[in-house]
Amino acid sequence: DLHALFSDNVIRALLTSSSIMLASYVGYLIGSRVLRVPWAEDLLEIRYIAGMFFFYDLVSRISLTDFDTAVTHAHFLYGVEEAIGLNWELTIQSYFLSHAPALLLFLNRFYVFTHLPSIIGFFLWLKVRERLSSDPKTKALFARHYLTWRTRYLWLNTGALFFYFVFPCAPPRYVTSLGIIDTVKKSIGFDPYESLAINPYAAFPSMHFGYALFICIGIHQIASQFLSSLPPATRLCIRVVLCLYFSCMFVSVSATGNHFVLDCVGGVFICVLAINLKIRTPLHVVCSPILPVTTLDYFSRTCAP
Repeated sequence: DLHALFSDNVIRALLTSSSIMLASYVGYLIGSRVLRVPWAEDLLEIRYIAGMFFFYDLVSRISLTDFDTAVTHAHFLYGVEEAIGLNWELTIQSYFLSHAPALLLFLNRFYVFTHLPSIIGFFLWLKVRERLSSDPKTKALFARHYLTWRTRYLWLNTGALFFYFVFPCAPPRYVTSLGIIDTVKKSIGFDPYESLAINPYAAFPSMHFGYALFICIGIHQIASQFLSSLPPATRLCIRVVLCLYFSCMFVSVSATGNHFVLDCVGGVFICVLAINLKIRTPLHVVCSPILPVTTLDYFSRTCAP
């Protein structure tokens, strides 16, 4: 039965990811040979998204069969938090429910609507900055930045998927004995992540917080090359906004009942590890030979880690 279940999930995930990859290749062919636009080869970047989706979808489908294990792991994390004094989730949520319900409403929407758009916006900023630059040095610089941070992003997700597979963990809102409620579902009337068929047992590590930290470190490291030419007040504003963003994400994942504090600690660990790895990810090996070699692939072998 387990073999049949695994085989069925592999086929479903493979069909979905193959469809995404085929769509990217069709878009590339139309853009490069029919429309002849210079950014057509950027569409092939979607192959890495397809590769990540395959493994994420596969892990999600397998994890859905093991609710009891996910809840057991959640109890284990909470027990560790109690032992070291980090069990802040109920306190944070209770404060917002009692004293700042309007702010909690904002945090609900912040949690749902900033997670994926922010990481997409980060990479679009790098790619658009590269494409629109008329200075060859700046163009090459942002091409290297894009490739470097893409590799780090792939490692970030590879590490997260590893934990989702070996340590499926339910969010606090699924553990009724903790008294933590699902404020997102309560405020907007439905669970958007259930509607999108996203893995509900992917609480550890928190990629909401991991992505937020990843984006802030990335922007700060890239912008640091240009900050010296900006007024001190502007430099301060940039740093304050970045700190507010990942701080807000930490509060939102806790207040909404979607992550334990240790989930965020796990997100920090995966993020720091991904940023410091200097080798290509398994997804590079799997996805690169499938579609044609592009200029970006050439740079990835010569300029990026």
